[in-house]
Amino acid sequence: MPQAALAAAPAAVAVPGARLGEVVGGMLGERGLADWPRREPREAAEVSMEEASDLQFLSPGETGLTRLACPECGGALAEAVLPHITYYRCHVGHQFGPQSLAAAQAEAAEAKLWAAVAALEETAALARHLAEHADAEDDPATERNSTIKWAADLAETVRTEMCEAPEAGASH
Repeated sequence: MPQAALAAAPAAVAVPGARLGEVVGGMLGERGLADWPRREPREAAEVSMEEASDLQFLSPGETGLTRLACPECGGALAEAVLPHITYYRCHVGHQFGPQSLAAAQAEAAEAKLWAAVAALEETAALARHLAEHADAEDDPATERNSTIKWAADLAETVRTEMCEAPEAGASH
């Protein structure tokens, strides 16, 4: 892990744990504490989307676009492969390691499924409401009942599956 951290942050400083407090204090500018080796950090060339003509819009260090969407904003994720670490970043700046991306994607998928349940239940409720207030000529009962049944059944199916899935539905 320390090697991966150093690979991901080239301007980082590695020191023994016993000197950590002293070095951090020195970094903060406290007098009389140890000097620490200051390295100039590499400047990443930041390019905004409107300035780039490359439709892939890869930043320095990113090796390619993926078919994955950012779980935070839905933007495309680029993969950056360094010697000891791989990470994923969207053009907005959300950044994930492989495990954190997997967890965030699972959480986003669950949130979307619960939103689908709510939308289906609202569809069924609205169809019931409209059925109660509709003229028989304007809104055929078979179509109305079909919409109610479809939305209610699908919502119940998704809800049941979500509640039975491991680690899902605990908060709902």
